[in-house]
Amino acid sequence: MLIMSSIEEHENPLNVDLDWCDFFVHIYDLPLSKMNFGVASLISNALGKFQDMEMEESGMSWGSSLRMRVAINVTQPLTRILRVCTTKGEDLLVSFTYERLQNFCYLCGCLGRILTYCEVRFELGFQDPGEVMPYGAWLRAPPDNWGSRSTGSRLRRLLFDDILHHIHLEVRRCLATLERTTVTQRLALVRANG
Repeated sequence: MLIMSSIEEHENPLNVDLDWCDFFVHIYDLPLSKMNFGVASLISNALGKFQDMEMEESGMSWGSSLRMRVAINVTQPLTRILRVCTTKGEDLLVSFTYERLQNFCYLCGCLGRILTYCEVRFELGFQDPGEVMPYGAWLRAPPDNWGSRSTGSRLRRLLFDDILHHIHLEVRRCLATLERTTVTQRLALVRANG
């Protein structure tokens, strides 16, 4: 991953912070009433630094996901799901996908590395990943090529959003199962299934 930043004449290039990179992030599983600027900025601040949000003039967003631009610290693991507490005291589990996501490790979730060279893998003595990886390709958002506003395009988008929503529900179920197990338990499962 290549991260660049503009600097002023008087700045020392060695002191420029290159740990942050902007990503478009899709938030799933939010009720329509929560798909607004205020909620987007709160959630994005848990991910990194809020930059912008795709919304209607009313300040709301419509569809199966809320799309926003967030500066993310690339030295930290990607966020898969987040528990959000509403003003009514309800707990919501929201999941994320990232546009134009480059290489990242499916074991530790850090950007710029792959499982083959993951430090966590070596620390744990992880040999065969099997099917119990906590991160995966599902964190990549599909390309946003729905610029056309024709009826056919809208229908294809609705159909695709519905399919994607069902995939996210299944992934969320799997993540909940994974979070209940420790890394040691996962390694034991992998070794047992062999």
